[in-house]
Amino acid sequence: MKFSPLILSPLILLGAGCAPSAPPSVVDVRSVETSAPAPISTTSYVMSNNLLMFSAPSDWSVVQRDGGDGSAIVIESPLGVSVVISVEIAETFEGESIAYQDWLASDFDFLDAGSTTDVGGYTFDVHAVVAEGQDTQRVLTSEIQGEDRRYFVDIWIPLDEKTEEQIILDSLEFNPSLEARSAAQVIR
Repeated sequence: MKFSPLILSPLILLGAGCAPSAPPSVVDVRSVETSAPAPISTTSYVMSNNLLMFSAPSDWSVVQRDGGDGSAIVIESPLGVSVVISVEIAETFEGESIAYQDWLASDFDFLDAGSTTDVGGYTFDVHAVVAEGQDTQRVLTSEIQGEDRRYFVDIWIPLDEKTEEQIILDSLEFNPSLEARSAAQVIR
Protein backbone atom coordinates (compact mmCIF):
# COMPACT_ATOMS: atom_id res chain seq x y z
CA MET A 1 0.00 0.00 0.00
CA LYS A 2 1.35 3.40 -0.99
CA PHE A 3 1.08 6.43 1.24
CA SER A 4 0.91 9.92 -0.14
CA PRO A 5 3.38 12.41 1.38
CA LEU A 6 0.41 14.74 1.88
CA ILE A 7 -1.36 12.18 4.10
CA LEU A 8 1.78 11.42 6.09
CA SER A 9 2.79 15.04 6.75
CA PRO A 10 0.05 15.71 9.41
CA LEU A 11 0.98 12.44 11.15
CA ILE A 12 4.62 13.39 11.19
CA LEU A 13 3.78 16.84 12.54
CA LEU A 14 1.53 15.36 15.25
CA GLY A 15 4.22 12.94 16.29
CA ALA A 16 6.85 15.66 16.41
CA GLY A 17 5.49 17.01 19.68
CA CYS A 18 5.53 13.60 21.42
CA ALA A 19 9.27 13.11 21.69
CA PRO A 20 11.15 14.71 24.56
CA SER A 21 12.89 17.90 23.57
CA ALA A 22 16.60 17.68 23.00
CA PRO A 23 18.80 20.60 23.92
CA PRO A 24 19.56 22.79 20.91
CA SER A 25 22.83 21.98 19.25
CA VAL A 26 25.57 24.56 19.47
CA VAL A 27 27.68 25.39 16.44
CA ASP A 28 31.01 27.12 16.84
CA VAL A 29 30.76 29.74 14.09
CA ARG A 30 34.44 30.56 14.43
CA SER A 31 35.30 27.18 12.96
CA VAL A 32 33.16 27.64 9.86
CA GLU A 33 35.38 28.61 6.95
CA THR A 34 34.15 30.87 4.21
CA SER A 35 35.85 31.02 0.90
CA ALA A 36 35.60 34.00 -1.40
CA PRO A 37 35.65 33.32 -5.12
CA ALA A 38 39.13 33.44 -6.56
CA PRO A 39 39.91 36.60 -8.52
CA ILE A 40 39.69 36.19 -12.27
CA SER A 41 42.99 36.64 -14.09
CA THR A 42 42.62 39.10 -16.97
CA THR A 43 44.61 40.35 -19.95
CA SER A 44 44.31 43.87 -21.39
CA TYR A 45 43.75 44.23 -25.13
CA VAL A 46 43.83 47.27 -27.41
CA MET A 47 42.29 47.51 -30.87
CA SER A 48 44.84 47.89 -33.68
CA ASN A 49 43.55 51.40 -34.52
CA ASN A 50 43.75 52.36 -30.80
CA LEU A 51 40.03 53.24 -30.67
CA LEU A 52 39.19 50.98 -27.75
CA MET A 53 40.80 48.96 -25.01
CA PHE A 54 39.37 46.36 -22.61
CA SER A 55 40.26 43.49 -20.30
CA ALA A 56 39.05 39.94 -20.73
CA PRO A 57 39.60 36.74 -18.73
CA SER A 58 43.05 35.40 -19.64
CA ASP A 59 41.74 32.02 -20.80
CA TRP A 60 39.33 33.59 -23.32
CA SER A 61 40.30 33.97 -26.98
CA VAL A 62 40.25 37.45 -28.51
CA VAL A 63 40.44 38.05 -32.26
CA GLN A 64 39.81 41.04 -34.50
CA ARG A 65 38.33 40.69 -37.97
CA ASP A 66 38.66 43.70 -40.28
CA GLY A 67 36.70 44.25 -43.45
CA GLY A 68 35.09 47.03 -45.43
CA ASP A 69 34.36 49.99 -43.21
CA GLY A 70 34.61 48.23 -39.86
CA SER A 71 36.02 45.68 -37.50
CA ALA A 72 34.57 42.99 -35.31
CA ILE A 73 36.22 41.83 -32.11
CA VAL A 74 35.15 38.37 -31.01
CA ILE A 75 35.83 37.54 -27.37
CA GLU A 76 35.05 33.88 -26.70
CA SER A 77 35.08 31.84 -23.51
CA PRO A 78 36.36 28.25 -23.40
CA LEU A 79 32.68 27.20 -23.17
CA GLY A 80 31.80 28.95 -26.42
CA VAL A 81 29.95 31.91 -24.91
CA SER A 82 31.03 35.05 -26.70
CA VAL A 83 30.88 38.81 -26.63
CA VAL A 84 31.16 40.58 -29.98
CA ILE A 85 32.16 44.22 -30.31
CA SER A 86 31.62 45.70 -33.75
CA VAL A 87 33.11 49.05 -34.76
CA GLU A 88 32.05 50.75 -37.99
CA ILE A 89 33.12 54.08 -39.52
CA ALA A 90 30.17 56.51 -39.42
CA GLU A 91 30.39 57.46 -43.09
CA THR A 92 29.85 55.94 -46.51
CA PHE A 93 32.67 54.81 -48.80
CA GLU A 94 32.21 58.15 -50.58
CA GLY A 95 32.92 60.00 -47.31
CA GLU A 96 29.34 61.10 -46.60
CA SER A 97 28.37 61.17 -42.92
CA ILE A 98 25.74 58.69 -41.70
CA ALA A 99 23.35 59.63 -38.88
CA TYR A 100 23.17 57.27 -35.89
CA GLN A 101 19.41 56.65 -36.27
CA ASP A 102 19.85 55.90 -39.99
CA TRP A 103 22.60 53.40 -39.16
CA LEU A 104 20.38 51.67 -36.59
CA ALA A 105 17.44 51.51 -38.99
CA SER A 106 19.51 50.10 -41.85
CA ASP A 107 21.59 47.51 -40.03
CA PHE A 108 19.53 46.00 -37.24
CA ASP A 109 16.28 44.17 -36.69
CA PHE A 110 15.73 44.26 -32.94
CA LEU A 111 13.49 45.99 -30.43
CA ASP A 112 13.81 49.72 -29.85
CA ALA A 113 16.05 50.67 -26.97
CA GLY A 114 14.31 50.15 -23.66
CA SER A 115 17.02 51.77 -21.57
CA THR A 116 20.55 53.15 -21.64
CA THR A 117 23.75 52.23 -19.84
CA ASP A 118 27.18 53.83 -19.45
CA VAL A 119 30.08 51.95 -21.01
CA GLY A 120 33.54 53.45 -21.21
CA GLY A 121 32.29 57.00 -20.67
CA TYR A 122 29.66 56.85 -23.43
CA THR A 123 25.92 56.31 -23.18
CA PHE A 124 24.81 53.17 -24.99
CA ASP A 125 21.26 52.27 -25.96
CA VAL A 126 20.25 48.81 -24.70
CA HIS A 127 18.27 46.67 -27.17
CA ALA A 128 16.87 43.15 -26.86
CA VAL A 129 17.23 40.67 -29.69
CA VAL A 130 14.16 38.46 -29.92
CA ALA A 131 14.19 35.05 -31.59
CA GLU A 132 11.25 32.65 -31.51
CA GLY A 133 9.40 34.90 -29.07
CA GLN A 134 12.18 35.02 -26.46
CA ASP A 135 14.89 37.55 -25.71
CA THR A 136 18.18 35.92 -26.66
CA GLN A 137 20.80 38.68 -26.40
CA ARG A 138 21.31 42.25 -25.43
CA VAL A 139 22.86 44.64 -27.89
CA LEU A 140 24.38 47.91 -26.75
CA THR A 141 24.72 50.58 -29.47
CA SER A 142 26.31 54.03 -29.51
CA GLU A 143 28.16 56.60 -31.56
CA ILE A 144 31.79 57.17 -30.50
CA GLN A 145 34.10 60.03 -31.43
CA GLY A 146 37.57 58.74 -32.26
CA GLU A 147 40.71 60.85 -32.67
CA ASP A 148 39.98 61.63 -36.32
CA ARG A 149 36.44 60.37 -37.11
CA ARG A 150 33.14 59.12 -35.74
CA TYR A 151 32.35 55.43 -35.25
CA PHE A 152 29.27 53.35 -34.55
CA VAL A 153 29.80 50.65 -31.94
CA ASP A 154 27.57 47.71 -31.12
CA ILE A 155 28.29 45.21 -28.36
CA TRP A 156 26.49 41.85 -28.44
CA ILE A 157 26.33 40.11 -25.05
CA PRO A 158 24.45 37.04 -23.77
CA LEU A 159 21.29 37.75 -21.79
CA ASP A 160 22.46 35.69 -18.84
CA GLU A 161 25.35 38.08 -18.24
CA LYS A 162 27.96 36.58 -15.96
CA THR A 163 30.92 37.97 -14.08
CA GLU A 164 33.34 37.45 -16.97
CA GLU A 165 31.17 39.36 -19.45
CA GLN A 166 30.77 42.17 -16.92
CA ILE A 167 34.57 42.43 -16.60
CA ILE A 168 34.72 43.19 -20.32
CA LEU A 169 31.98 45.84 -20.16
CA ASP A 170 33.38 47.47 -17.02
CA SER A 171 36.88 47.68 -18.49
CA LEU A 172 35.99 49.10 -21.92
CA GLU A 173 37.80 52.36 -22.57
CA PHE A 174 37.45 54.40 -25.74
CA ASN A 175 40.38 56.50 -27.02
CA PRO A 176 42.76 55.14 -24.35
CA SER A 177 45.88 57.09 -23.46
CA LEU A 178 49.27 56.16 -24.91
CA GLU A 179 50.38 55.01 -21.45
CA ALA A 180 47.37 52.69 -21.09
CA ARG A 181 47.81 51.31 -24.61
CA SER A 182 51.48 50.51 -24.03
CA ALA A 183 50.54 48.02 -21.30
CA ALA A 184 47.97 46.23 -23.46
CA GLN A 185 48.26 43.47 -26.04
CA VAL A 186 47.30 44.52 -29.59
CA ILE A 187 44.43 42.38 -30.89
CA ARG A 188 45.38 40.34 -33.96
